[in-house]
Amino acid sequence: MRNKSTTSPSPKTGRSSSPSFDGWNGRVAHPNSPNGGGGPGGFTQPKPLGVNFTASTRSPHPLAPANRNRVPSEKPVAGPPLEWFSSGVAGYSKEEMNDALLLLFGEVSTIMSTLDEEIKAAASTLFNRATLIDKTRRELMRVYREKKKIEKTVIKFKTEYSNLLKQSKNQNQTEEIKAELNKQKVFLNEVERLQNSIVESLKEANDNRLSAESYIKRDRVGSSSKWAKQYETGIPRVTLTEVINGPKQYEAQFSGSAQKRFDRYSRLDPKSKQIDFQRWERIKQILTQLAQTPSSRTRYISFLAHQNGFSATKTKADLINGKQIGGNDFWELSWGNMYLP
Repeated sequence: MRNKSTTSPSPKTGRSSSPSFDGWNGRVAHPNSPNGGGGPGGFTQPKPLGVNFTASTRSPHPLAPANRNRVPSEKPVAGPPLEWFSSGVAGYSKEEMNDALLLLFGEVSTIMSTLDEEIKAAASTLFNRATLIDKTRRELMRVYREKKKIEKTVIKFKTEYSNLLKQSKNQNQTEEIKAELNKQKVFLNEVERLQNSIVESLKEANDNRLSAESYIKRDRVGSSSKWAKQYETGIPRVTLTEVINGPKQYEAQFSGSAQKRFDRYSRLDPKSKQIDFQRWERIKQILTQLAQTPSSRTRYISFLAHQNGFSATKTKADLINGKQIGGNDFWELSWGNMYLP
């Protein structure tokens, strides 16, 4: 339907016309002619008489045939809110527990039949990595301090043996002096053997520490002595947040998919919203359980999205016992179980 307007002379023809007769390219044309229909003019949208609606409400009349096969658009149905941790759990801060909650929300699949097992396995990797790093660091510090003690003992015995040897040269070597020299020599040989052994132990402890720290750092301090001097006054606990923010360790974190999944929760259909709400609540409950009871954690240290025929041994020789759980494949660590609960 066209809007009414007053007539005015056409600048091209001098004839009276109105905007409703302005066709394409400024030519005067009847609205029903090829040059006029659908062209510039005072058109209004097709609608039932007496109905006012905007351009966004292009709905046919409720009784029109075109309305029979149309599915009316629905506004998102409000679902229960996804609630965060309001306080820390068993020494883990509120912030790191919430970081773990969001990460697992993005990593764990929607396969409900194995949901709890998959959440437990994925969450265990976070706690296990933090524990592994903490314990390898503490073991390195213990061996480092033991090495320092043995070095002092070696210096002491060497000094005593050297003095006794000088004394024996200045005097006649009595049987008593000879016996004392032999005794000191045995002690010196023993502490030197311990010193060589502790050097090997220190190297092994430092290698384990470097392997564990690969989960949180790209650039690590290679020297055990240089590292130990940084933490002689105390070793800070590794947080779950540090593990989560490791260099491309968790795909849902570095790709941002965990945050995206959380953000679109309010726009989901009711069924999908219910599934995500159940996942969120179970993740919270299982995270709490694993934080409070370390012995309830699995031994898994790493996981990837499931791929048919994928073998962890083809990429990482230190991963063993691969198993598919839900939508992910999980593996244990071949060398670090002595450090885990």
